[in-house]
Amino acid sequence: MQYRIIFCLVAIALLVGVVSADTLLLYASNDAQLTATSTSATWQTLRDATGTTAVDNSTNPCQVYITAHASTSDRYIRMNRDATTFNGSGLNGGNVSAAILRGKYYTKATTLGGSNETSVVLGTPTNPLDFVAGDYNNLVLSTASELAPRFDFTSSGAGSNINFTFSAAGISTINTNNTPFTYYILDGDELDNSFSGTWGEKLNRYLCAAGVSAATEANRPYLAIEYTPSGVTPPVASFTCTKTFLRIPNSVTATDTSTNTPTSWEWSWGDGTANSTLQSPSHQYLKRGKFDIYLTATNAGGSGSTGATSVKVVGYENYY
Repeated sequence: MQYRIIFCLVAIALLVGVVSADTLLLYASNDAQLTATSTSATWQTLRDATGTTAVDNSTNPCQVYITAHASTSDRYIRMNRDATTFNGSGLNGGNVSAAILRGKYYTKATTLGGSNETSVVLGTPTNPLDFVAGDYNNLVLSTASELAPRFDFTSSGAGSNINFTFSAAGISTINTNNTPFTYYILDGDELDNSFSGTWGEKLNRYLCAAGVSAATEANRPYLAIEYTPSGVTPPVASFTCTKTFLRIPNSVTATDTSTNTPTSWEWSWGDGTANSTLQSPSHQYLKRGKFDIYLTATNAGGSGSTGATSVKVVGYENYY
């Protein structure tokens, strides 16, 4: 029996490129502890104060806490917030589809009462890259929108990461066009506008980072974002192959003809063997059957995949 061999079949049902996002880590470009202090103030007065210090977290890591007066009930002497700025200038536009703000949980002393939660809101410092004392309350607490579900310290362990998974409102604050954006980490009671504590106790629950100049990135706050660049069109995948009917032992060579300049390729041969990541590979079939070849081509804008091109393989498998 003779078999017809078909050469250079331009195959392929083309599928439009599907945009897929990359996961990028944006480390904090500025991180500070913002503090309001008093000799003896009600909780709400201290909460709404303009602040007295702004300390770079590279030397004094940020803590979110309240300290009660030592001898006067329902009077407080200190309240801390964290302010963390990220800069999306290197993103050059594009779309963010998901985001997680990560911090580092340090310790807690919750004998003061109140909630066991922290919140993240958008801050509006005068200069997001150079915090000052007045930035403590550069937001309207009564209308501040929480950008992620609160983190509850009730069952958390010291040394673990804290992840704030952003809502749609949080994602919308991530500016990919050269403007820095700042987040404040607040005690949950600050936004609830209700608190009652007992004198002589304190709350000290959150240490977000070791500062932007830390020796390692392990303790630095970061945003993990799912990001798709603008201005890059995903590939439209296509290929040609030398044969679609062959007798073993024999090989087929697939040649990439995708448009929009893919930068990586993945070929599936349909016979259970490993995929190939070469641009235009050859593959040897060692068993009989009908097998489907697929190509997925990818660039910075996303991925595109072909439909199936079938290869029929005949002959004796014990030819050797």
